[in-house]
Amino acid sequence: MINIKEAIVNKLEALDADVHFLQAPLKPKFPFILYREDDNSASTFTDDKEFSSKIIYVIDIYVKGSTSYLTTEVNRIMTEEGFLRTLCKDIADPTEGVQHKTIRFIQYKII
Repeated sequence: MINIKEAIVNKLEALDADVHFLQAPLKPKFPFILYREDDNSASTFTDDKEFSSKIIYVIDIYVKGSTSYLTTEVNRIMTEEGFLRTLCKDIADPTEGVQHKTIRFIQYKII
C-alpha cells in the first residue's frame, strides 16, 4: 500500500481555497475543496507480494462563481502527481449561488 495523501494535500493547500477531508465545516468559507481517497488497493502481485497499487482520489470544488480556475489547478496538481482524470462533472447544489464540481482521478503506482 502506498500513502501519497500528504503530498497531495500539501499541494492542494497551496491553492487559494480551504481544503477539507471528506466534509466541510458547518459554515464553510468559500471557495473550498473536499478530498477523499476513494480506493487504495493492490493492483498486481509478483512472487506473492504486492507489486502495484490502484489509487483513486475524488476531489470536490465548491465556489460562489466559476469553478474553472480551481478545476484547472486541481487537474494540474493531480496530473503532476501521475494521476489520470477519469471524471469531471458539475453537480447540482441546493445552496443559492454555489457551484459544485466533482473530479475523479486514478493512478496505478508501482511500489
